[in-house]
This record gives sequence, C-alpha cells and structure tokens, in this order.
Amino acid sequence: MGGTNENQAALQFLDYVGLTENDVELVNVKDRLTPLLNGDVDAAVLSGAILPTAINAGYKKIADCSDIGVTFSNSFIVRGEFGEQYPELVSRLLKVMDKTVNYVYANEKEALTVFSEITGTDYDVSKQSWDLWHYGVTVDEATFSKPILDAYNFLVSTDTVPAGLDVNSFFTAEYFNAIQ
Repeated sequence: MGGTNENQAALQFLDYVGLTENDVELVNVKDRLTPLLNGDVDAAVLSGAILPTAINAGYKKIADCSDIGVTFSNSFIVRGEFGEQYPELVSRLLKVMDKTVNYVYANEKEALTVFSEITGTDYDVSKQSWDLWHYGVTVDEATFSKPILDAYNFLVSTDTVPAGLDVNSFFTAEYFNAIQ
C-alpha cells in the first residue's frame, strides 16, 4: 500500500463502504503503480504523478480523499534544537519555499516545463499532477495540524504508534509568523 497516507486512505475508503481489511487482501508495496499496471492488484491508492499515469493508461479514478473527509498534507519538520539555534535560517527557508510556490503559480507553464525536464516526467503528466493538489506554505489548522493529528489518531487506532503523545506540542507557527 505504500506509506502511511496511502495506508490510512485505503483503510478509510474500506470503512466508508462498510468493509474492513479482513474483507480484502491488502498488499504493502513501495511501488504502487507497477503492480496495478501489470494486473497484479485490482485497485490502488495513488497520488502525485502516478495517478495521472494510471488514468492515462485507462484506469478509472473511483474516489478521492475528499469523498471520505480525509486531508493529507506534507509538513516541514526541524529538530527542536536546530530550530532554537537557527530560527532565522528556518524562517528564511520557509520564506524561500513560499516565494517558490508563488512563483510557480504565477509562471506555471515555465515551472512545469523545468520540473518535467529535471525529473524526466512527461509535461502533461506533471500538469495533471499539479492540478490535483493545492500547494502553499501555511499554518492554518485544516492543512497544518489537523492532517497530522488525524494521521496520529489513525496510527494509534492501528496500534502502529503508542497513544498518549502530546501531538499538539509538535506544532509551532513561530517560524511562519516571522516571515509574515
């Protein structure tokens, strides 16, 4: 199934339609696209550039996480000691990330062309993948802390991590606020 997000999504999709992991055979693989394209699996939770690749190969998207009320986000993480020792550097990195995202939105065709050349990804696949996501640097609850809290609660429910962590203590808007 891939990483935690894909695992969580697969289990929540099953739950949404009244099934459990005991009703299907879940396969944990790093490469989720190849087994699907080879016919070794019947369905997969896909994200990023591999989703348009599967769609372009004739597969059908039957649901997405918004159908089940799940949001995933990628987070920028630093060790506490590093952040305390180099707060200006952390804030500067966030500012560069924010400027980069804004530049890409303002110059989408150029940015996607460069991305496609660097990664060897077809431009149309890169564009399809780009259009599926919202990119940005933010600390709003819906995209900053809620997805991580949801993932933590999911991991606790599957006995992957122990309960009792103060996950809220993991978040700080200090560096983000410094670039505003």
